[in-house]
Amino acid sequence: MPTFYDPGADAAEASEALRGLAHATHSFEHPEDLYPVIGDLISGVRSLQQVLDQLANAHITHHTRASDDDGNALLGASTALDAADKLHEAATALEVVQDRIDAASTLAGRIAWPAPTTDTEQVDTGRRWVSVVFLQGEDADHVLDLIDHDGIDAGLDHLKGWDYGEETTGAALENGHVYDLDQLPTSPLDREATGDGYRMVYNAQMGHVALYRQHTIPAEDRLDTSPVPASAAISGIGPLDTDATTSTGVPERWVEVTRVTGGAADRVFGILTALGHVDAIDHLAQADQGDQTTRQATADSAVFDALPTGDGVQTLQSGNYALSVNTARREFALLRRDTTTVAPQAGVQRKGPELLTSYSSPGAPVRGGKAAGRSGSWFEHPGVAAVKQERGLGR
Repeated sequence: MPTFYDPGADAAEASEALRGLAHATHSFEHPEDLYPVIGDLISGVRSLQQVLDQLANAHITHHTRASDDDGNALLGASTALDAADKLHEAATALEVVQDRIDAASTLAGRIAWPAPTTDTEQVDTGRRWVSVVFLQGEDADHVLDLIDHDGIDAGLDHLKGWDYGEETTGAALENGHVYDLDQLPTSPLDREATGDGYRMVYNAQMGHVALYRQHTIPAEDRLDTSPVPASAAISGIGPLDTDATTSTGVPERWVEVTRVTGGAADRVFGILTALGHVDAIDHLAQADQGDQTTRQATADSAVFDALPTGDGVQTLQSGNYALSVNTARREFALLRRDTTTVAPQAGVQRKGPELLTSYSSPGAPVRGGKAAGRSGSWFEHPGVAAVKQERGLGR
Protein backbone atom coordinates (compact mmCIF):
# COMPACT_ATOMS: atom_id res chain seq x y z
CA MET A 1 0.00 0.00 0.00
CA PRO A 2 1.21 3.57 -0.68
CA THR A 3 2.54 5.63 2.24
CA PHE A 4 1.44 9.05 0.93
CA TYR A 5 4.54 10.56 2.61
CA ASP A 6 7.62 8.60 1.40
CA PRO A 7 8.39 9.53 -2.26
CA GLY A 8 10.95 6.74 -2.69
CA ALA A 9 8.71 3.98 -1.36
CA ASP A 10 5.65 5.22 -3.25
CA ALA A 11 7.62 5.50 -6.50
CA ALA A 12 8.67 1.86 -6.13
CA GLU A 13 5.06 0.91 -5.36
CA ALA A 14 3.84 2.75 -8.47
CA SER A 15 6.47 1.07 -10.62
CA GLU A 16 5.46 -2.37 -9.35
CA ALA A 17 1.77 -1.57 -9.87
CA LEU A 18 2.37 -0.54 -13.49
CA ARG A 19 4.44 -3.68 -14.03
CA GLY A 20 1.55 -5.73 -12.69
CA LEU A 21 -0.87 -3.88 -14.97
CA ALA A 22 1.35 -4.64 -17.95
CA HIS A 23 1.12 -8.34 -17.08
CA ALA A 24 -2.62 -8.23 -16.42
CA THR A 25 -3.44 -6.51 -19.72
CA HIS A 26 -1.80 -9.17 -21.88
CA SER A 27 -5.36 -10.34 -22.54
CA PHE A 28 -8.91 -9.33 -21.63
CA GLU A 29 -11.33 -12.20 -21.08
CA HIS A 30 -14.06 -9.66 -20.27
CA PRO A 31 -14.06 -6.72 -22.73
CA GLU A 32 -16.44 -4.78 -20.48
CA ASP A 33 -13.38 -4.16 -18.25
CA LEU A 34 -11.73 -2.03 -20.95
CA TYR A 35 -13.62 1.19 -20.23
CA PRO A 36 -12.95 1.38 -16.46
CA VAL A 37 -9.27 0.53 -17.03
CA ILE A 38 -8.98 3.46 -19.44
CA GLY A 39 -10.66 5.70 -16.85
CA ASP A 40 -8.13 4.67 -14.20
CA LEU A 41 -5.29 5.37 -16.64
CA ILE A 42 -6.52 8.94 -17.14
CA SER A 43 -6.27 9.49 -13.39
CA GLY A 44 -2.83 7.86 -13.37
CA VAL A 45 -1.49 10.09 -16.16
CA ARG A 46 -2.75 13.20 -14.38
CA SER A 47 -1.04 12.13 -11.20
CA LEU A 48 2.16 11.41 -13.15
CA GLN A 49 2.03 14.90 -14.67
CA GLN A 50 1.71 16.37 -11.19
CA VAL A 51 4.67 14.30 -9.99
CA LEU A 52 6.86 15.49 -12.88
CA ASP A 53 6.02 19.14 -12.17
CA GLN A 54 6.80 18.65 -8.48
CA LEU A 55 10.10 16.94 -9.27
CA ALA A 56 11.03 19.84 -11.54
CA ASN A 57 10.14 22.38 -8.85
CA ALA A 58 12.21 20.45 -6.30
CA HIS A 59 15.26 20.66 -8.59
CA ILE A 60 14.74 24.41 -8.84
CA THR A 61 14.21 24.86 -5.11
CA HIS A 62 17.39 22.98 -4.17
CA HIS A 63 19.64 23.90 -7.12
CA THR A 64 21.85 26.09 -4.89
CA ARG A 65 22.87 22.97 -2.93
CA ALA A 66 23.87 21.00 -6.04
CA SER A 67 27.39 20.27 -7.28
CA ASP A 68 29.03 17.78 -9.63
CA ASP A 69 31.22 14.86 -8.57
CA ASP A 70 34.24 17.19 -8.43
CA GLY A 71 32.50 19.66 -6.12
CA ASN A 72 31.81 22.30 -8.77
CA ALA A 73 28.77 24.13 -7.41
CA LEU A 74 28.16 26.27 -10.51
CA LEU A 75 28.06 23.24 -12.79
CA GLY A 76 25.88 21.36 -10.33
CA ALA A 77 23.37 24.21 -10.08
CA SER A 78 23.24 24.56 -13.87
CA THR A 79 22.68 20.82 -14.29
CA ALA A 80 19.86 20.85 -11.71
CA LEU A 81 18.09 23.64 -13.60
CA ASP A 82 18.53 21.77 -16.89
CA ALA A 83 16.97 18.69 -15.31
CA ALA A 84 14.04 20.82 -14.12
CA ASP A 85 13.49 22.07 -17.67
CA LYS A 86 13.38 18.52 -19.04
CA LEU A 87 10.94 17.42 -16.34
CA HIS A 88 8.66 20.38 -17.10
CA GLU A 89 8.81 19.48 -20.81
CA ALA A 90 7.84 15.89 -19.98
CA ALA A 91 4.91 17.10 -17.87
CA THR A 92 3.75 19.34 -20.72
CA ALA A 93 4.01 16.46 -23.21
CA LEU A 94 1.66 14.41 -21.03
CA GLU A 95 -1.13 16.87 -21.80
CA VAL A 96 -1.26 15.40 -25.30
CA VAL A 97 -1.35 11.89 -23.79
CA GLN A 98 -4.24 12.90 -21.55
CA ASP A 99 -6.18 14.31 -24.51
CA ARG A 100 -5.73 11.10 -26.48
CA ILE A 101 -6.76 8.86 -23.57
CA ASP A 102 -9.74 11.12 -22.85
CA ALA A 103 -10.83 10.77 -26.47
CA ALA A 104 -10.38 6.99 -26.30
CA SER A 105 -12.40 6.88 -23.06
CA THR A 106 -15.25 8.80 -24.68
CA LEU A 107 -15.34 6.38 -27.60
CA ALA A 108 -15.00 3.32 -25.37
CA GLY A 109 -17.92 4.55 -23.27
CA ARG A 110 -20.17 4.26 -26.32
CA ILE A 111 -19.39 0.58 -26.81
CA ALA A 112 -21.73 -2.13 -25.55
CA TRP A 113 -20.39 -5.63 -24.94
CA PRO A 114 -23.44 -7.92 -24.97
CA ALA A 115 -23.04 -11.20 -23.14
CA PRO A 116 -23.20 -14.34 -25.31
CA THR A 117 -26.83 -15.23 -25.91
CA THR A 118 -28.14 -18.42 -24.35
CA ASP A 119 -29.36 -19.74 -27.68
CA THR A 120 -25.86 -19.60 -29.12
CA GLU A 121 -24.11 -22.92 -28.92
CA GLN A 122 -21.33 -22.78 -26.36
CA VAL A 123 -18.18 -24.62 -27.37
CA ASP A 124 -16.22 -26.12 -24.49
CA THR A 125 -12.55 -25.63 -25.30
CA GLY A 126 -11.55 -27.79 -22.35
CA ARG A 127 -9.27 -25.09 -20.93
CA ARG A 128 -9.23 -25.12 -17.14
CA TRP A 129 -7.10 -24.02 -14.23
CA VAL A 130 -5.69 -26.86 -12.14
CA SER A 131 -4.31 -26.29 -8.66
CA VAL A 132 -0.54 -26.71 -8.33
CA VAL A 133 0.03 -25.68 -4.72
CA PHE A 134 -1.63 -23.72 -1.89
CA LEU A 135 0.59 -22.42 0.92
CA GLN A 136 -0.18 -20.66 4.18
CA GLY A 137 1.62 -19.86 7.40
CA GLU A 138 5.44 -19.84 7.35
CA ASP A 139 5.61 -21.46 3.90
CA ALA A 140 3.48 -18.67 2.46
CA ASP A 141 5.43 -15.99 4.36
CA HIS A 142 8.62 -17.12 2.64
CA VAL A 143 7.04 -16.72 -0.81
CA LEU A 144 5.40 -13.40 0.09
CA ASP A 145 8.76 -12.05 1.28
CA LEU A 146 10.30 -13.23 -2.00
CA ILE A 147 7.62 -11.37 -3.97
CA ASP A 148 8.12 -8.26 -1.86
CA HIS A 149 11.91 -8.19 -2.31
CA ASP A 150 12.50 -9.75 -5.74
CA GLY A 151 9.22 -9.21 -7.57
CA ILE A 152 6.30 -11.19 -8.94
CA ASP A 153 8.36 -13.20 -11.43
CA ALA A 154 10.56 -14.51 -8.62
CA GLY A 155 7.48 -15.68 -6.72
CA LEU A 156 6.08 -17.39 -9.80
CA ASP A 157 9.37 -19.17 -10.53
CA HIS A 158 9.63 -20.35 -6.94
CA LEU A 159 6.11 -21.80 -6.89
CA LYS A 160 6.66 -23.61 -10.20
CA GLY A 161 8.97 -25.93 -8.26
CA TRP A 162 5.83 -27.61 -6.86
CA ASP A 163 4.58 -28.48 -10.36
CA TYR A 164 5.28 -32.16 -11.18
CA GLY A 165 3.50 -32.15 -14.52
CA GLU A 166 1.10 -35.04 -15.07
CA GLU A 167 1.31 -36.08 -11.42
CA THR A 168 0.13 -32.63 -10.31
CA THR A 169 -2.58 -32.57 -12.99
CA GLY A 170 -3.84 -36.02 -11.98
CA ALA A 171 -4.01 -35.07 -8.30
CA ALA A 172 -5.96 -31.89 -9.12
CA LEU A 173 -8.43 -33.78 -11.31
CA GLU A 174 -8.91 -36.50 -8.71
CA ASN A 175 -9.50 -34.06 -5.86
CA GLY A 176 -11.75 -31.72 -7.84
CA HIS A 177 -9.30 -28.79 -7.76
CA VAL A 178 -10.22 -27.78 -11.32
CA TYR A 179 -11.76 -24.42 -12.20
CA ASP A 180 -13.20 -22.57 -15.17
CA LEU A 181 -10.94 -19.79 -16.43
CA ASP A 182 -13.07 -17.14 -14.69
CA GLN A 183 -13.82 -19.05 -11.47
CA LEU A 184 -10.58 -19.16 -9.52
CA PRO A 185 -11.08 -19.12 -5.73
CA THR A 186 -10.23 -15.52 -4.93
CA SER A 187 -11.35 -12.91 -2.41
CA PRO A 188 -11.51 -9.09 -2.69
CA LEU A 189 -8.12 -8.68 -0.96
CA ASP A 190 -6.28 -11.14 -3.21
CA ARG A 191 -3.77 -10.05 -5.81
CA GLU A 192 -3.10 -12.01 -9.00
CA ALA A 193 -0.23 -12.40 -11.47
CA THR A 194 -0.09 -14.43 -14.66
CA GLY A 195 2.82 -15.75 -16.71
CA ASP A 196 3.76 -18.74 -18.89
CA GLY A 197 0.38 -20.43 -18.48
CA TYR A 198 0.40 -20.03 -14.68
CA ARG A 199 -1.60 -17.79 -12.39
CA MET A 200 -0.46 -16.89 -8.88
CA VAL A 201 -2.98 -15.68 -6.28
CA TYR A 202 -1.51 -14.19 -3.11
CA ASN A 203 -2.66 -12.23 -0.09
CA ALA A 204 -0.15 -10.71 2.32
CA GLN A 205 -2.85 -9.71 4.83
CA MET A 206 -4.33 -13.22 5.08
CA GLY A 207 -0.95 -14.95 4.69
CA HIS A 208 -1.59 -17.35 1.83
CA VAL A 209 -0.40 -17.89 -1.74
CA ALA A 210 -1.54 -20.31 -4.43
CA LEU A 211 -0.42 -21.30 -7.93
CA TYR A 212 -2.60 -22.62 -10.76
CA ARG A 213 -1.65 -23.95 -14.21
CA GLN A 214 -3.76 -23.81 -17.33
CA HIS A 215 -4.62 -27.29 -18.59
CA THR A 216 -6.60 -28.48 -21.61
CA ILE A 217 -8.82 -31.48 -20.91
CA PRO A 218 -9.05 -33.88 -23.88
CA ALA A 219 -12.41 -33.80 -25.66
CA GLU A 220 -13.20 -37.40 -24.75
CA ASP A 221 -12.71 -36.68 -21.05
CA ARG A 222 -14.86 -33.55 -20.81
CA LEU A 223 -17.98 -33.71 -18.68
CA ASP A 224 -21.27 -32.00 -19.36
CA THR A 225 -21.23 -30.40 -15.93
CA SER A 226 -18.96 -27.55 -14.93
CA PRO A 227 -15.91 -28.09 -12.70
CA VAL A 228 -16.22 -27.99 -8.93
CA PRO A 229 -17.22 -24.44 -7.89
CA ALA A 230 -14.32 -22.31 -6.76
CA SER A 231 -15.85 -21.77 -3.32
CA ALA A 232 -15.86 -25.51 -2.63
CA ALA A 233 -12.23 -26.10 -3.54
CA ILE A 234 -10.37 -24.39 -0.71
CA SER A 235 -12.24 -24.04 2.55
CA GLY A 236 -12.48 -20.46 3.72
CA ILE A 237 -11.09 -18.98 0.50
CA GLY A 238 -13.17 -17.18 -2.10
CA PRO A 239 -16.78 -16.05 -2.31
CA LEU A 240 -19.82 -18.15 -1.52
CA ASP A 241 -21.45 -20.17 -4.30
CA THR A 242 -24.16 -17.69 -5.32
CA ASP A 243 -26.53 -20.31 -6.72
CA ALA A 244 -26.33 -22.43 -3.57
CA THR A 245 -26.94 -19.40 -1.34
CA THR A 246 -29.93 -18.27 -3.36
CA SER A 247 -31.54 -21.69 -3.39
CA THR A 248 -31.55 -21.91 0.40
CA GLY A 249 -33.71 -18.82 0.67
CA VAL A 250 -31.29 -17.14 3.11
CA PRO A 251 -32.08 -13.40 3.17
CA GLU A 252 -29.28 -11.05 2.22
CA ARG A 253 -28.08 -8.63 4.86
CA TRP A 254 -25.17 -6.26 5.33
CA VAL A 255 -22.95 -6.01 8.40
CA GLU A 256 -20.80 -3.02 9.20
CA VAL A 257 -17.12 -3.92 9.35
CA THR A 258 -15.70 -0.55 10.38
CA ARG A 259 -16.47 3.18 10.34
CA VAL A 260 -13.77 5.88 10.22
CA THR A 261 -13.80 9.66 10.66
CA GLY A 262 -11.28 12.45 11.08
CA GLY A 263 -7.69 11.69 10.10
CA ALA A 264 -8.45 8.04 9.35
CA ALA A 265 -11.18 9.13 6.92
CA ASP A 266 -8.77 11.59 5.27
CA ARG A 267 -6.35 8.72 4.65
CA VAL A 268 -9.10 6.63 3.05
CA PHE A 269 -10.09 9.63 0.93
CA GLY A 270 -6.49 9.97 -0.24
CA ILE A 271 -6.44 6.31 -1.30
CA LEU A 272 -9.83 6.69 -3.00
CA THR A 273 -8.83 9.70 -5.09
CA ALA A 274 -5.33 8.45 -5.91
CA LEU A 275 -5.91 4.73 -6.50
CA GLY A 276 -9.66 4.13 -6.74
CA HIS A 277 -12.39 2.55 -4.65
CA VAL A 278 -11.04 -1.02 -4.85
CA ASP A 279 -7.83 -0.04 -3.02
CA ALA A 280 -9.81 2.02 -0.52
CA ILE A 281 -12.00 -1.01 0.20
CA ASP A 282 -8.94 -3.27 0.48
CA HIS A 283 -7.45 -0.85 3.02
CA LEU A 284 -10.53 -0.90 5.27
CA ALA A 285 -11.16 -4.64 4.77
CA GLN A 286 -8.03 -5.38 6.81
CA ALA A 287 -10.25 -4.76 9.85
CA ASP A 288 -12.61 -7.60 8.88
CA GLN A 289 -12.31 -10.54 11.30
CA GLY A 290 -15.00 -12.67 9.68
CA ASP A 291 -17.46 -14.26 12.12
CA GLN A 292 -16.13 -12.18 15.00
CA THR A 293 -16.91 -8.98 13.08
CA THR A 294 -20.38 -10.30 12.22
CA ARG A 295 -21.16 -11.06 15.87
CA GLN A 296 -19.88 -7.67 16.98
CA ALA A 297 -21.95 -5.89 14.31
CA THR A 298 -25.05 -7.76 15.47
CA ALA A 299 -24.37 -6.79 19.09
CA ASP A 300 -23.86 -3.15 18.04
CA SER A 301 -27.07 -3.09 15.95
CA ALA A 302 -24.95 -2.48 12.85
CA VAL A 303 -26.84 -4.93 10.62
CA PHE A 304 -28.93 -3.87 7.60
CA ASP A 305 -31.40 -5.69 5.37
CA ALA A 306 -30.28 -3.50 2.46
CA LEU A 307 -27.73 -0.81 1.74
CA PRO A 308 -29.05 2.53 3.07
CA THR A 309 -29.28 5.73 0.93
CA GLY A 310 -29.47 9.44 1.61
CA ASP A 311 -28.32 12.92 0.56
CA GLY A 312 -24.57 13.27 0.32
CA VAL A 313 -24.08 9.50 0.66
CA GLN A 314 -23.01 7.02 -2.00
CA THR A 315 -21.78 3.45 -2.21
CA LEU A 316 -18.87 1.91 -4.13
CA GLN A 317 -18.82 -1.87 -4.33
CA SER A 318 -16.11 -4.48 -4.84
CA GLY A 319 -16.84 -8.18 -4.37
CA ASN A 320 -18.80 -8.72 -1.15
CA TYR A 321 -17.85 -5.31 0.24
CA ALA A 322 -19.58 -1.92 -0.05
CA LEU A 323 -17.83 1.35 0.80
CA SER A 324 -20.21 3.99 2.17
CA VAL A 325 -19.03 7.55 1.50
CA ASN A 326 -20.79 10.19 3.61
CA THR A 327 -19.62 13.64 2.52
CA ALA A 328 -21.86 15.46 4.99
CA ARG A 329 -20.37 13.71 8.03
CA ARG A 330 -16.87 13.35 6.53
CA GLU A 331 -16.83 9.62 7.24
CA PHE A 332 -16.42 6.25 5.54
CA ALA A 333 -18.04 2.96 6.48
CA LEU A 334 -17.25 -0.49 5.13
CA LEU A 335 -20.07 -3.05 4.96
CA ARG A 336 -19.87 -6.73 4.06
CA ARG A 337 -22.59 -8.83 2.46
CA ASP A 338 -23.58 -11.59 4.87
CA THR A 339 -25.94 -14.49 4.21
CA THR A 340 -25.82 -16.41 7.47
CA THR A 341 -28.96 -18.16 8.64
CA VAL A 342 -29.22 -15.94 11.73
CA ALA A 343 -31.59 -13.15 10.72
CA PRO A 344 -31.35 -9.76 12.48
CA GLN A 345 -33.73 -9.45 15.41
CA ALA A 346 -36.60 -6.98 15.33
CA GLY A 347 -35.55 -3.56 16.53
CA VAL A 348 -31.87 -4.33 16.16
CA GLN A 349 -31.28 -2.64 12.85
CA ARG A 350 -29.82 0.84 13.04
CA LYS A 351 -31.65 3.48 11.06
CA GLY A 352 -29.50 5.46 8.71
CA PRO A 353 -29.26 6.95 5.23
CA GLU A 354 -29.43 4.44 2.41
CA LEU A 355 -26.43 4.42 0.12
CA LEU A 356 -26.55 5.08 -3.60
CA THR A 357 -25.76 2.28 -6.01
CA SER A 358 -22.30 2.59 -7.57
CA TYR A 359 -22.46 2.95 -11.33
CA SER A 360 -18.79 1.94 -11.59
CA SER A 361 -19.34 -1.50 -10.05
CA PRO A 362 -19.62 -4.63 -12.19
CA GLY A 363 -23.25 -5.28 -13.12
CA ALA A 364 -24.41 -1.83 -11.95
CA PRO A 365 -27.54 -0.34 -13.57
CA VAL A 366 -27.28 2.25 -16.30
CA ARG A 367 -27.30 5.81 -14.98
CA GLY A 368 -30.52 7.50 -16.02
CA GLY A 369 -29.61 11.01 -14.96
CA LYS A 370 -27.24 12.96 -12.75
CA ALA A 371 -28.19 14.79 -9.59
CA ALA A 372 -27.02 18.30 -8.96
CA GLY A 373 -23.46 18.41 -7.71
CA ARG A 374 -22.22 19.73 -4.36
CA SER A 375 -19.92 22.67 -5.03
CA GLY A 376 -16.96 22.99 -2.70
CA SER A 377 -17.59 19.70 -0.92
CA TRP A 378 -14.96 17.74 0.97
CA PHE A 379 -14.65 15.35 -1.98
CA GLU A 380 -14.00 17.90 -4.72
CA HIS A 381 -10.53 17.01 -6.04
CA PRO A 382 -9.27 18.93 -9.13
CA GLY A 383 -6.92 16.18 -10.31
CA VAL A 384 -9.62 13.53 -10.72
CA ALA A 385 -12.88 15.45 -11.18
CA ALA A 386 -13.37 14.34 -14.78
CA VAL A 387 -12.68 10.70 -13.99
CA LYS A 388 -15.05 10.76 -11.03
CA GLN A 389 -17.79 12.12 -13.27
CA GLU A 390 -17.21 9.46 -15.92
CA ARG A 391 -17.21 6.63 -13.35
CA GLY A 392 -20.23 7.88 -11.44
CA LEU A 393 -18.23 9.05 -8.40
CA GLY A 394 -19.14 12.73 -8.73
CA ARG A 395 -22.28 14.13 -7.13
